[in-house]
Amino acid sequence: MTSPAHSIYAEELFKLGHGYPLWFPDCRRETNGVMIGDIGYIDQGSFHRLFNATLDKSNPINALGVPEDFQVFAELGDVATVCTPDALPRGPLYSRTIMPIDFHSDTLTGRFSCSGGNGALLIVGSPATREQLTHIRRIKNYMFKNQAHWLDFAQDRGREVCAEGIIFVRGWVKTTRWAVAALTEGGENVELSFHGFEADAPFSATNYSSFYHHTGPRQETPQVDTVAADQCIFVHYCKLKRRRFIPNSWKLQAAAEPQDPPPSSDDETNGTQESQCTSSGWSDPVDYILEYIFQYTLAEAAIASDTDLSDLCKVGNLEQPQARHVTVTHANILQLANCPLPEDIPDFLRRMRPQIELTQEGVGMLSLDDSITDLKNNGVAGTTEKRDDGCLSSLCMIPSNKNLHLTVDPWTPHLSIAMSSLVSQSICIRSVPQDHVASLPPTLDSCGAVSQD
Repeated sequence: MTSPAHSIYAEELFKLGHGYPLWFPDCRRETNGVMIGDIGYIDQGSFHRLFNATLDKSNPINALGVPEDFQVFAELGDVATVCTPDALPRGPLYSRTIMPIDFHSDTLTGRFSCSGGNGALLIVGSPATREQLTHIRRIKNYMFKNQAHWLDFAQDRGREVCAEGIIFVRGWVKTTRWAVAALTEGGENVELSFHGFEADAPFSATNYSSFYHHTGPRQETPQVDTVAADQCIFVHYCKLKRRRFIPNSWKLQAAAEPQDPPPSSDDETNGTQESQCTSSGWSDPVDYILEYIFQYTLAEAAIASDTDLSDLCKVGNLEQPQARHVTVTHANILQLANCPLPEDIPDFLRRMRPQIELTQEGVGMLSLDDSITDLKNNGVAGTTEKRDDGCLSSLCMIPSNKNLHLTVDPWTPHLSIAMSSLVSQSICIRSVPQDHVASLPPTLDSCGAVSQD
């Protein structure tokens, strides 16, 4: 069965690492379009706002109401945002199956070839601006405390969305004009042409099975410089998922002494069950991170961001042999800003073995935020977790063998801690089932240095 165009488009362009690609970037039906702090969901390639968490309930943006016990996340003036003009240049962005034959940047017209299979293409009409909220840990804590209220609020208003389908918008990439296309089951000699925004038929293609495309926004004045940059082509977001079954015997305890992992049981039914539901019809690679956290910890809930994958990819690039002795500078970070994601994300996570932070509330998340921040500041990240939400947490290292030394952090390959020390210090390590550990590859790859006892 052929996937819908919006799913193909999202799946293919998400790999570029710019955020979640919207098949329908024109969200002006939502007041002010997509905004930082929006709580909502993506359905059929379009974002739908429920309310905005950074605005008071009396704000016109929240005219349709807010959830029960609503508390403002933070006024935007009180939290740090990073704005990057010209984050993406005008011109084409395309999946790995598509290559430009010739493209004219002055007229934004050109031809492309497709090597077969699915493909996606985005024409950015003007240099795109990116804006992001930097308080990722604060966002994740806020989501954990309030997600149940958000779901009730959505369902009371007839929105068909499940809990893990609700996202917190922490950033966006916007431009003035756009053109999107998705190809399915293309042949070996597929040629795709874009004839310009003003053409009666902007796209044409040959030798394809299914070809979908559209342009926007609809407007009367063709001059790009007179149009507001309010078209959201990518969304940065956080999402939370609760474990479907949490057996009572597996409840996490932040005890001082190590505890043996509980035996597995297919008949465990006296635990907490997550409501069974599916996402709103969109393909989301962030789900792989959530499953990774559940696989290697006993977290009751997992939280992740789209930038977790791109940040982890940057870690992997810097750990390549040719990059290990390069001085970390701001220029290096900028060079790695557009890091394409791997095709097989579950395998990528298994090879990288990113650290997992586990809060005392039983919430798991990748411990990447501080490392990336410290790297950008040309610093060295250690094991101390700096929190802006007042929560205590433990750091989980995913081991491959009890006789190995594991690096505390991928940025400090010279520093290692014995596994016995980790077991006594981390509630996360002692909760990893042995069969999970045994299934890991025998080496750490780009996760850090390894030495035998």
